[in-house]
Amino acid sequence: MVFARSSGGTSTTEEEEQEAATKEDISAFPVGMPLVAGPGAMSATILLMADTGGDLVLKAIVIGSLLVILLATFISMLLASQLQRVLGITGMHVIARIFGVLLCALAVQFIFDGILQSGLMNA
Repeated sequence: MVFARSSGGTSTTEEEEQEAATKEDISAFPVGMPLVAGPGAMSATILLMADTGGDLVLKAIVIGSLLVILLATFISMLLASQLQRVLGITGMHVIARIFGVLLCALAVQFIFDGILQSGLMNA
């Protein structure tokens, strides 16, 4: 994702290419749902709520932030074609790489947090 190399892990069969040629729109909408409410979003929500320590104000801030992010996601999905036109191919690749680096950083942070909470390392 960061270095823009093809993994070669995805390919289409001849039958899939023939079917795609006859279809007007070959996209599958359910593919987008795990990105919005997938395991990463759920684990981040659980971690953020656990860090509130039972404080209702902090819980309300976390829930409010989630609602704002959900609204921003909904608006960006509605405006996806316009955003893609504005950003262009290069802009889309840059954004994908930036989010790839952020995703990697979050994953590493989750691993270190898990190790620290397990007691394997002394803080």
